[in-house]
Amino acid sequence: WDSMKAQRAVPITWAPLASYTEGRGEGLVYTQKSRYQNLDLYDEEVLEVESPWATKAPAGACVFTFLLMGSQNAGKSTFIHTFTDEGDANWFELMSELPILSSSFVNTRFVLGSKGKLPLDELPFLDTDLARGTFMLTAEDFVFFMSENEIELPHFCVDTRYVIVQFVEVGGDHLDLLMHMVSGTAANAPQYALSVGRRTLDLLKSSLSTMFFLNMQTLLQEVAPTATIPTPHLCLNSQSLDMLLYRLSFLNTIFPAGHELHLTLTRACDFSTKSPETPVLLSNTATSLAGFAPAFLSLLDREMKARGWKFCMPTCNLNEHITQDGNIHVTGIRNTLVTLLRSHQNATPAVSAQAAEHFVVPYMFDCFHDFTSRMSVTGEINLWISAGDFIRYLGNLPSCEAPTPLLAQLFPSVARTLAVAGVCLTHHADNHSDLALHFEFPGAVPWRPDVSLAARELGVRFPLFPPLLELLTRYLSRGVPVEMWLKRESDGSARVVLDPQHQAQLTKLLQHGMHKAMQDAWQACCEMAETAAEGHIVDEQEQQFALQFHRFVWLVEDWLLGCRLLASQHQLPAGLPLEHRLSLAPPPPPAFWHKLAALSGAATGVSPSITTETGVSPSITVTIAELTG
Repeated sequence: WDSMKAQRAVPITWAPLASYTEGRGEGLVYTQKSRYQNLDLYDEEVLEVESPWATKAPAGACVFTFLLMGSQNAGKSTFIHTFTDEGDANWFELMSELPILSSSFVNTRFVLGSKGKLPLDELPFLDTDLARGTFMLTAEDFVFFMSENEIELPHFCVDTRYVIVQFVEVGGDHLDLLMHMVSGTAANAPQYALSVGRRTLDLLKSSLSTMFFLNMQTLLQEVAPTATIPTPHLCLNSQSLDMLLYRLSFLNTIFPAGHELHLTLTRACDFSTKSPETPVLLSNTATSLAGFAPAFLSLLDREMKARGWKFCMPTCNLNEHITQDGNIHVTGIRNTLVTLLRSHQNATPAVSAQAAEHFVVPYMFDCFHDFTSRMSVTGEINLWISAGDFIRYLGNLPSCEAPTPLLAQLFPSVARTLAVAGVCLTHHADNHSDLALHFEFPGAVPWRPDVSLAARELGVRFPLFPPLLELLTRYLSRGVPVEMWLKRESDGSARVVLDPQHQAQLTKLLQHGMHKAMQDAWQACCEMAETAAEGHIVDEQEQQFALQFHRFVWLVEDWLLGCRLLASQHQLPAGLPLEHRLSLAPPPPPAFWHKLAALSGAATGVSPSITTETGVSPSITVTIAELTG
């Protein structure tokens, strides 16, 4: 059995959890990833993203998201991974049930300290903190699967052509961390784990249905023949039962009233006595392995009523997802998926197509990081990603979790949503966003981007200042699903969820780290202008001055973005200036204003003249006005 599982192993990678804002050397993040794409079927059903019709043809997708939890080594990751396991002997049988277009699997584990023993109790998967998996079908194939299994069909939007099924797994160790967090006993846990844990708690508080996996290898124990039962049999492990009841009592304090908790019992085939007729002692009752699920559900139902739990447990099923020879158990996979789809039908009858927008965000960040694809023959890099850049990037990917035409169609709306949320900037003109700089200094001239170089299409960029970009991508880099940190408001807008600790880190970053970077960039501009006043700057140096000033403005733009992100939290920490004002030193030489006037799209006509008061430390105050918010 172990050798079979070793053959199914998914590659493991690791990286240090280096953080600009949390300190370095905190630990490691281990990751397992796998992907699948049915090349022939995908090419047949999904329009090429480079096609001129890709942004016009209907390509809507409805998303079903299922939350999986449970005890350690209960087969949650095994279940999710089966939808990408194309090398399995039973893969084609699974494909006959579910003609998958593409699928993905990502498993993450956070470890405190340096690289050492792999966090892996059993082959082939990591001890999960969070895992996520998806598979995509055509809407027709999904409807056929629902009809064949007598599941009520959802109400699709008129442009729906695809269905994406998404699984989010909360690992057993991560569930234990959540319990320690709520009880106040997680003081020694690393900050990054607590941060992810807070997002997980928010997810649980808003979820309406969960599937809870139970490992029967720990829930039951084998017993030798006795006078009462003269054959080998099984009985409940009292410690495991107590732990289960403890976990369920905790979840009762988190789940909303009426939450549906569906139980799935796994790994019964690992017992040496695995016959369906094997006797099982359950409290004071005797049953068989085949009849254990309904009897165990009755026991938990009595506990639920006695303890006054507010959630319900409508189903308890015995399902295997891997056969005894280590291959996909197609019947078990189908049965579990049917239970999930029926639970979704009971909990959320209407499926929102808006959830598909969450799939766009990671690809936008990855596209932004792919600077080489936007580099000109002269080595210049376009900082802004347009819809065309995004389409070209998608076209070079081996596979995507959502249909690429849909990702391309959603780019404009997602870009604007992220801009309002303080995640990215939109291109206005001359490689800058829509802002103006007003210098509160005698003889100063204002600056704003040259509108004669206005952007011809929507373009966005994320922060160029590394610590701010790291703060924004923190959850993405740690495998946290987008919907756990980018919250949709009732009015359709979105907001990045920052913990109080992260808000404090952002405040410190804006007041100190970014301010120093802007100060350094400003000083470099002044030095270049001073050299110009001495008559030593030639055309090439003029270009260097322009580039240095643009770098300064890009930092100012990132600072504004951080201010907007912090303001979106509705809790401005004390000490942050409410006005966008910067005090910088030293004041620039007169030649600076001449150079600036040549770069600016603002109306000028003020003759530069600079005066300073004796004994006063020279400085300059810059007021930044966002023209369109």
